[in-house]
Order: sequence, then structure tokens, then C-alpha cells
Amino acid sequence: MKIRKVYSYIILTVPITAIYSSYIAGLAISDVLLLLLFVISVFYVFKADNNFENTKINLSSLFLCLGFLLLSSVAMLFLEPDQLSTFEIVKRFLRFGLFMYIAAVAGYYLIDYKIMLRHQVVISVGATIYILTQTLGYYIFGLHLPSLIPFLTPTVKEYLNTDYLINWYSQFYYRPSSFFMEPAHYSQYVLISLLSCLFWDRITHRKPKIITAIFLTIGLILSTSSIGIYMSCFIWGMYLYYQLKSKWTYSKVLISLFVAPFFILSIPFIYNVRIVKTAFERVFQTTARTTDSYNLFDNLYGFQKYIGIGMGNEGHFLGLDRLPFMNSFTIVLFTTGYIGFALFIIYFAGLLRRSNFASRVLILTLFILSSVGEVFFSPTGIVYLIFIYYVYKGNINSLKPCATKKQINGGSYVYR
Repeated sequence: MKIRKVYSYIILTVPITAIYSSYIAGLAISDVLLLLLFVISVFYVFKADNNFENTKINLSSLFLCLGFLLLSSVAMLFLEPDQLSTFEIVKRFLRFGLFMYIAAVAGYYLIDYKIMLRHQVVISVGATIYILTQTLGYYIFGLHLPSLIPFLTPTVKEYLNTDYLINWYSQFYYRPSSFFMEPAHYSQYVLISLLSCLFWDRITHRKPKIITAIFLTIGLILSTSSIGIYMSCFIWGMYLYYQLKSKWTYSKVLISLFVAPFFILSIPFIYNVRIVKTAFERVFQTTARTTDSYNLFDNLYGFQKYIGIGMGNEGHFLGLDRLPFMNSFTIVLFTTGYIGFALFIIYFAGLLRRSNFASRVLILTLFILSSVGEVFFSPTGIVYLIFIYYVYKGNINSLKPCATKKQINGGSYVYR
């Protein structure tokens, strides 16, 4: 059905549409589109002729959301009135619950997995072409090519001021972000495509897209995103490990013995390239910022360390209008305590246990990204979870419409 293509494109572009305001108070364009998907998916779930016997919906994220909700409800009972914002907690859970529902349920009923796989790579390649254009434009012609669409209003007020952004770039160093809000957001999205290209044979039984993977890696370096560099090295390392482990031959041993010394000797020359050097210097800056975020947990005492202070209640509890940087780990630890963090770890362990090699690498990528950024609670997290739950789970070429569910999902693909 063509309608499933539309839904797939909505999900693929959610990290981009989340940048812009819908002109409805407090809602981005992505929120409006996801609410539409929610309503439509509810219709499919509760149709009278729905048969759940053969469904393979991954509900683990919904159970995780329920666990966080219970912990936050208990935490609210132990907070003083001036430490509690019920409205913010409810708002956070409505958004988080929507994200998890879309990944688990709408991702099952309404998404075309082939389109998700192929066109996610297409969008990433387009983003990388533009980031290359931005870099060349800046260093050769001194041009600041915009990352935002001119006629749309960003949700972050600072991005309305173009002069502010240009001065920021000039004072420090140029950090292109393609058509994403930040270089980190670009790298989070493109890392999925890098993994897909390298493990294309595991997913589709066709040759890996090595040239495309190299091109995407260049884009990740040009973005100067430290996490992008970290994780591209990790993904390439996992790819080489898989190749050597599964297809170890005499010729590959000789190639490895030749390539490894050549690569090691070339590191000093590569590092002295200005863009590369800047990117690697940011690795250490980001590590320090990530470590500092864990100090927020020192504000909790006694029982609060076990149940947290309620998800979404961080600003009100700390008495801050603007929160300091927090990654997904510190958000979970601070708002749901040791118990919530244990549930979070169990959730990822469960995903690893039920996955193939490509899925495991993507799960580990999401886990590591969550330790340094808030990707798990962001729109990009939806894309990661749909790929983990459904797209990478089996051979994409063997996807066939499920006969037992043809009436309720229009022949949507399921894995045999």
C-alpha cells in the first residue's frame, strides 16, 4: 500500500521535522505527525477482525515506559510541593509514551521495512553531500551555508538568530550539521546508515555498500562530532571483526598484515589535517561534559536515590529554568533512581538476547550513544528502535505480506 510508504517517510524524517515548530503551542511538526500515526495505529490495533495470535510486536519499550511511570508516581509522593511539577511529569510521559508506542506498534503495523532500510541510507547520503558542500563552502569561499529551512521556524530560539550562529562558528571552529540541528544529531542518524551499508549482506543477502560506507564516514569526520567519530570507529571495527571471524582466509590475513601497518603509519599525517584534528580534540571535551552530568545524582538523598524524582521533574526539582546537559543514562538515573536504571539495563540486555549480529551492533551503538547523549528520548531514538525491533530482524528479501493479518495492516511485511 502506498499509504505505508507515507508513514515510513514520516518516521524517517522525524529527526528533521522535530527541529521546526508546528505553530501549535509546545508542539513540533514531528509531534503532530506522530500523533497522526498514533491515531491511525490505534484504529488498526482495535479493529474487530484483528487477530493477535501471529503478531510479533515488540512491547518491551512499552513495559519500560510503564516501569518508569510507576517509579515516577511513587516518587511524587515523597516530594515537597515546591519540588514537584505534575504538569511537567505528565507532559514528559505523554511524549515518551508516544515515542515508545510509535516504535513498537505503529512500527509494526504501518511501516514498510524495505523503504525504511533503503531510503534511510538515501537521506543519509543526501545529508552527507550537503555537509561536504557546507565544509567546502566555508573553508574555500568563507560561506556559511544554512542548516535550517528558511521559511520554517525552529523550536530552539537561538537558531532564529543567524548572526549568533555565524559569530559562534567564527569564534571557535566551523561545525557543519547538514540539515540537522546539530552535528551530533547528524551523526546519530547517519550511524544507522553506516551500519546498514556495512552489514548489507547480513540484512539483504547482497554485497555490502563499502563505497557508500566510506563516504558516510568522511561525512562523520567532517561534522567534527566526537561521538560520530567514536562510533564510526566502533562500527567499522565490528564489521572487520565479523569479516575476519566468519570468512577468515589466507588472503585476508595477508591483506590485514599489509593494511594495518600502513594505517598506523598514516595516523600522524591524517591527524594533522585541520578538520580531523579539530574533530578529535572535541572527543576529550565531550568526555568531560558527559562525566560532569553524573554529578547531578549527588542532589538526591536516601530513598530518592532508588526511585528518583520523577521523569520530567528535573528542572523544577533543581530550581533551574534551563537544565544542564544530561545524557539518557543520567536522565534515567536522576529521574527514576537505581531501580529505573536497573530496568533500563535489563531492557537493553533483553534486546541483545533476541537479536542477530547486525541488530546487536545497532543495539550497542544506541546504548553507547545513550551514555553520552539523550538520543534514547529523542525522535531519532524512534528510528533506532524500529530498525532494532523489525528492520534488522531477519532477511529483508524474505519479507512477505502476512496472510493472517492482511485485512488489518494492508499486507504489511513481517519476518518469516
